Amino acid sequence: NLALKLAVRGGDTRDPTVELPGKHSVSCRIGESWSVLFHVDDNCYMTLFCRGTTGSLYRLFLHPDSRDSFAARGIAHAIPRADGEFWFKEGGPAGTESIIAFATREPMSVHFASGAHSGYLARSSDDELSAVRAEFMQLAAEHRAEDQCDIAVEDK
Repeated sequence: NLALKLAVRGGDTRDPTVELPGKHSVSCRIGESWSVLFHVDDNCYMTLFCRGTTGSLYRLFLHPDSRDSFAARGIAHAIPRADGEFWFKEGGPAGTESIIAFATREPMSVHFASGAHSGYLARSSDDELSAVRAEFMQLAAEHRAEDQCDIAVEDK
């Protein structure tokens, strides 16, 4: 079976990621930074979403300059990359953000809306998330894995 471990890490640390030091859920104040960490036990393709505190939905990408979704097994992946200039900074309002991750042995065939792909993020919709979840659930259990993490966003 395909296994996925997802975590989030708060704060501005840029330490190299060897293991997953993050937690399944973290608290973050408005203005603070966070990153997404994940580890898969086999080569796979990742489809990630972030639902913000306002309810807006975004696609998350593994790389700031491409939509390539391949993730190699056995290493800890960080979004954004620790060596990059970009960092997710919490803008608020207070509430809960959720990171939703789907790992599959083959790329998803869902055609995502073409639109602004700015670095690691692109606007998405509940229709896209529903289409991904529907395709994901049609796959045999050993060819898929999913996980979710939450970020409790607090006022400054």
